[in-house]
Amino acid sequence: MLSRVTGSMKVHWELRSLYWHVLVSLMKLACIRIACAVTGKKIVVVSLYEHIGDIIACEPVIRHLKQSKKIHLTWAINTSYAELVEKHPAVDTVLRLQSYSEWVFLQNILKSTMKLVDQLVDLHIDSRRCKKYGFKLKHKNTSRHHEYFTSNSLLQAFTRSAGLPELNEAPVLYLDEDQMPPFPTKPYIVVHTQSNNPHKDWQPAKWTQLCLELSALGFYVVEVGLNRQIETRSPGFIDFTGKRSLAQIGQLIKTSAFFIGVDSGFAHMANALGVEGRVLMGHYVTGKFHFNYYNPFAGKYADPSYIIYTKHGSLQELEVNEVIDNLLPVLQPQLVTSSPAIKQQTVVD
Repeated sequence: MLSRVTGSMKVHWELRSLYWHVLVSLMKLACIRIACAVTGKKIVVVSLYEHIGDIIACEPVIRHLKQSKKIHLTWAINTSYAELVEKHPAVDTVLRLQSYSEWVFLQNILKSTMKLVDQLVDLHIDSRRCKKYGFKLKHKNTSRHHEYFTSNSLLQAFTRSAGLPELNEAPVLYLDEDQMPPFPTKPYIVVHTQSNNPHKDWQPAKWTQLCLELSALGFYVVEVGLNRQIETRSPGFIDFTGKRSLAQIGQLIKTSAFFIGVDSGFAHMANALGVEGRVLMGHYVTGKFHFNYYNPFAGKYADPSYIIYTKHGSLQELEVNEVIDNLLPVLQPQLVTSSPAIKQQTVVD
């Protein structure tokens, strides 16, 4: 009985917290409305709550909407990913959300009274449900989950979902220049080994073997991401995994000689930063849907030469020698003017 009461009280307080965050966001929008009444600007609110790759891929939406100088653009986003858009010169305000349900409530309120904003642009895929509270929105003219990878790019899927023209421009990422991590001696390659979906991942043993092959060529290998997958004591390997700021990882990728990773947010980051690289991809299965040779990128990595596909099946079927054979022609020229010697290198937080 006591556990039921305790559980009920917890739910009650969590919902009160949700309503409070919604109220705070409405107050922020009200302040923006007052300011824009003076400047004569129209308020456009864009929402894409997560994830890293989706948000970066949709950056061209900002430039599309900001063609007029008479627009005040606000992006509503998961507070964990706010740094992906807050340095963008065309984003005027970042609305930090604690949960997707906050956006569900905000959109319903704003649609019922459009006096606070002039335009809502919801980039979310149809029937998305909040993982914390379970609330969801039903859209019109949207992409469904099974259409997610049938478009030519994620950008096209999301813009279609929002009822915008299907954009297909290269994304641009603006980083906090003050968040510069300690860089290893060049040349170095950044690798990202694990996505948020195990169907897109490669075996840790193969990543370790690839790391040793790249080190033998004369490159440092820097692993980024939440969890370390590469197990080696090679002096050419640097572990930069764990909870790092997105700006730090972005700066690390931006100044790297090359990027290698699975289909993930950091692959989209490398694409938006114009870094040379390769993305390892296999057939992707989700539920009853099976996607072969899909390409979620717009811009540089939309070129198939930037993708190393498995010939058959999932990414697990890809062999290390196939990756090395693809990489050698593009990596060897970078070593001509660089010393192949590798010295012990430590990254200090």
